[in-house]
Amino acid sequence: MKKTTWRGRSGKRYEFNTYRMGSDFPKRMDSSGVPPAAGVYVFSRKVVVRDRPVYIGWSGVDLKGRIISGWTSHKKRRCVVCQKANRLHILAGEAAEDGNLRAIERDLIDGNPTPCNKN
Repeated sequence: MKKTTWRGRSGKRYEFNTYRMGSDFPKRMDSSGVPPAAGVYVFSRKVVVRDRPVYIGWSGVDLKGRIISGWTSHKKRRCVVCQKANRLHILAGEAAEDGNLRAIERDLIDGNPTPCNKN
């Protein structure tokens, strides 16, 4: 599993599992590693060698349900698709337990410009 580290405004680094998104996301994505647990997620677009965050979010209950099963009704789906996101990054389980999920999400949003997190 590929890992990607995202840094928040605080300077803290968070290590995420990284998944490729195809044009028919989520149908053909191997979502076996996406846990039905609370966590933070980042949709990004890989440009040359660097990932650019498109949208950062969190789920307090079920990441798999929020991102995979609930993709067609996700509130930022249109923006994420228009921004041509091609990577999904997941921080869940023990990695997400040592901090408040909303605080981690806010730290990442404040430290990374994301077009889809704007109101």
